[in-house]
Amino acid sequence: MMHYYENSRNKNWCNMRFFKKKVFFSGRLNICNALLILILALSMVISPLLPFPAASAGEGGYKGVPYAGVFQKTFDFQDTKNHWAESSIKRVYALLLMTGDGKRFYPGRILKREEALSVLIRLFSEKAKNNGANNLSGSTAAAQIKASEWAKEDILKAKNAGIISDEELNTTDFTLPASREEVFYFTAKALNLPAEENYDRNLSVFQDAGEIDYKKAGYIAALFEKGYIYGSAGKLYPKRSISRAEFAAFLDRFLEKDSSPYTVNEGKVTGRDSGFIQIRLYTGENIKIDRVAGSLDFPVLKGKNLYLSDSLNAGDQVKLFIKNNSVLLAQVLGTGEKALSGSIEKYDPSKRLMVLKADDGNNKNYYLVSGAEVYMGQERVSEKEIQSGVEATIRVFGDRVFAVYLKGEDYQAPREMTLKGMVLTVSAENDAVKVTLVNFDGEDRVYEEFYAYPDTEVLKAGEKVDYENISPGDELEAKVISSGQTKKALQVSLLPGEGVNAILKGKIEKSDFNGALLLSNVKEFFMGRFYDKGRLFKINIDGDTRAYLSGESIPIVDIFKLQGKEAYVACSGDEKNYKALKVVVKNGDEYLENGFFKPVWSLNIINFTGSQGTFDDSTIASCNDTIILPEVLEEQKEAFAVFNKEGNSIRIPVLYQPVYYPSDISIIKGKIYEIREDSVGIKYQRDLYKNDWSSKDSAINYHNLKDSLCFVDFISSKAKVLTKEDFIKDRFYKNYYYKEAYLVKKKDSVLGIVLVDEEKEDIISLGRISSIAVPPEVATVERMQDFSPFNGKWNYDSASLDINLSGALVIKEGKILDPYGLNVGDRIYFIRDNNRALVIFKF
Repeated sequence: MMHYYENSRNKNWCNMRFFKKKVFFSGRLNICNALLILILALSMVISPLLPFPAASAGEGGYKGVPYAGVFQKTFDFQDTKNHWAESSIKRVYALLLMTGDGKRFYPGRILKREEALSVLIRLFSEKAKNNGANNLSGSTAAAQIKASEWAKEDILKAKNAGIISDEELNTTDFTLPASREEVFYFTAKALNLPAEENYDRNLSVFQDAGEIDYKKAGYIAALFEKGYIYGSAGKLYPKRSISRAEFAAFLDRFLEKDSSPYTVNEGKVTGRDSGFIQIRLYTGENIKIDRVAGSLDFPVLKGKNLYLSDSLNAGDQVKLFIKNNSVLLAQVLGTGEKALSGSIEKYDPSKRLMVLKADDGNNKNYYLVSGAEVYMGQERVSEKEIQSGVEATIRVFGDRVFAVYLKGEDYQAPREMTLKGMVLTVSAENDAVKVTLVNFDGEDRVYEEFYAYPDTEVLKAGEKVDYENISPGDELEAKVISSGQTKKALQVSLLPGEGVNAILKGKIEKSDFNGALLLSNVKEFFMGRFYDKGRLFKINIDGDTRAYLSGESIPIVDIFKLQGKEAYVACSGDEKNYKALKVVVKNGDEYLENGFFKPVWSLNIINFTGSQGTFDDSTIASCNDTIILPEVLEEQKEAFAVFNKEGNSIRIPVLYQPVYYPSDISIIKGKIYEIREDSVGIKYQRDLYKNDWSSKDSAINYHNLKDSLCFVDFISSKAKVLTKEDFIKDRFYKNYYYKEAYLVKKKDSVLGIVLVDEEKEDIISLGRISSIAVPPEVATVERMQDFSPFNGKWNYDSASLDINLSGALVIKEGKILDPYGLNVGDRIYFIRDNNRALVIFKF
């Protein structure tokens, strides 16, 4: 059965915030029932392009499409693998012209007339002529049409558009298979092509032209003249039926022709964020495509596989299919540019054609894209400087030229150098990112700037990553070329930062050890509290250890002159072989603070609720156990701080920002209202934000399920761990319906569900495991603190508690662990119901 529906235009908005010159966009779009309807559409054998109204784009901007939920999972039809028409099938499916049942496409199934018309009327509805309103009443017309109920409305539209006549409407059985000549005839009429009068001459190339119905021959000849039909082995086979695969390949011919209802543009991905994709078109125009994962997104075709837009990487060359300011499909053409050297034999600026004689002596044609960069020596120049006979190096992808380096008499090869330091800021500039790097030359800060482009190779732990992975706080080493005042990165290696294994506080004792600091009455800083560590600790120091007194740097050997003073020490290594990274002498009365801070970066001030202090280079700032500069910390995020107050001076010697779980993880809870094959509907949803739950959302929100979903049933007397298959089976039995559940999502899909019988007065806690039973059903958590939603802080009184681990969902770095993955000494952030752990994050 085929369904039809209308959607009204929905309002949408986009939020924008700035963080140290780096711009972040996030957006949201409410689409009434569209997602639900489109997923139902997957059950159709052939689906038309559904007429969703496109949201109006912003300045120079486009939108994704509201049926993105259909593509949440990479569809790999079981019956099209290595099929001759696989590429065409994937393209028409991505545009929702034809669908299958989610598992199969049925490429060999014979196409029916009603199915062909249903697709064509929507694909070419803007080109089809309109012969006026239907002259039959809806009920009378529908009753007379020999077609399936779902198809009757489209067949009436086809009649009104002039694709079929009144006579054909009343005499044709549309449930029967369509012949090839009927499909060609319908298509020519949908394109509003006039019939060729001399069709005998035009179709004479086909040996079986005499078999073509003379009423259709003129239109088929017109389609042939446009190059849309070819025949096979000199025959057109007009009376044969047509398979779904053949029809998909036939439709694919129209997607990039003049008759296409889509605007097709090519360009290069230059940047992206969670809310947008930025592309520089070959025309020179920079465009931004707004996207909201799961609701306003667009499919991406890479090779023969479909993904969503988060699969696009900077540097990808793409072809966009656009309609009504919505991007319906992006097809990746390839990635990466290459450099070629030689002499310019010819340049035609009107055609933007460049003929390059390469070093191997061969000539090849290339086309200069609009806005291409042209350099003469060290300076950027206009395209007028491109002349025949000039030696040049060009950067190309395929036959497109993006940059030209002309080698005149004053040409100097770009100077290569290596930069190393910590990333202070990252800001987007056109198709690049500008990176500000800071390093220390003795006690002085040294700042460097360079640009990373889509073709810059960025390595993290030896693996290639997008250039957008460069973030404030990263330690990196960059190989750059200097052209004038501009430095361009050829390769960036993200380095592991200085790891902080412990932050200690103790009294400086006179040391008899060479190259070591002796501390007594030592305490360890853990989540905003100090805990007894030991009576005496030896901590190694070397030339890299930095020492500070009253915010000023002092020689490390002067620390020994401050016997009896207390100091804070950031240490690397294990406690049997600690090494001091930074030593900060305590200065004034100490008090502790935690919460969500607001900085005034220009004044070096950190504000917590009711407290504020200054920071400088002496501050031991750590994020995710790595030493960073304080101004790199992410504002409005949680932090734990130590304050020293002396007179009117308030200084922050220790500032720690934890990362309990990655930013692509989200936690929600609510009541299960529907279970589908690949998703779950949650009503009264609440989101965990800043360690507290948001207010309830009365709407039903649907969440896609990962194939590797881990489902824990806490309703039984003993927790049961089940698979996705066990969970989705319940859509037939409904034992889990209307039960409360906790969901852990990674990006756009649920990786774990914990089912409980009723809404819990849960507690958000953190602590450290001091002992764990074997098998791991109970663990003792020490240094435990609970979050108070009333004042937005962790409580000051730490405790110890035995926690029941049975069935708990244990997660680290976005992966579900067996409870055996927990060990003594692990730090955990967890949701508990009294002493029973529901969800545990190991960090």
